[in-house]
Amino acid sequence: MKFLTTSMYTKGHGGYYRHRRMARALTKAGHEVVWISPDVPNDIGEQLLPLVDFYKWIPGPVGWILRLRANFRHYREHLHDVDAIFTTNEYDAFGCILDVKARALPHIFFTHGDTINCEKYLAENSLKFGRRIKSRLMLFYYPKLQRKILKRFSHVVVQADFLADTLKARHPDIMCEYTVLTSDCVFDWRAEDFNEDHVLLLK
Repeated sequence: MKFLTTSMYTKGHGGYYRHRRMARALTKAGHEVVWISPDVPNDIGEQLLPLVDFYKWIPGPVGWILRLRANFRHYREHLHDVDAIFTTNEYDAFGCILDVKARALPHIFFTHGDTINCEKYLAENSLKFGRRIKSRLMLFYYPKLQRKILKRFSHVVVQADFLADTLKARHPDIMCEYTVLTSDCVFDWRAEDFNEDHVLLLK
């Protein structure tokens, strides 16, 4: 299969390392990966497409979502034979489903945590007033955003059983297939290291 992934960041951000591990696992399992991202060093077999800074002047998630959509159009000829998309957060996923061609694919959504419950905690307990306000704003629209994404995806991959249970309980009427990534390894490996458990799951 040929997978597409997108990311706003490279080194120094957790999302980058999640993309890197999954891209490595997919390529080791014999799949192809096309990656739209800012400059990514140390090519590990992906087809790297540099992120074009469309809508860079628009700050925050809105600018990123519009930038993704514009990049899908810009790289259309490179994406015509893509089979599925994997993402690591809701904003990336929403940018994908805004594109006519991308949202027609059988998507796989890798969620990295329960953002909604994290924001509920921060809205009440953050020491920074601005962070509490931001979390309350996110709680106004984030559940709707998550619901819209899950309706479009046929398959959701999460990192723990409780995340699958949380999403099922929150959206009981959305019939996604949930898969939990399991691993017996000790998490002392570097972010760039190859993860055999991911490969076994994806074969």
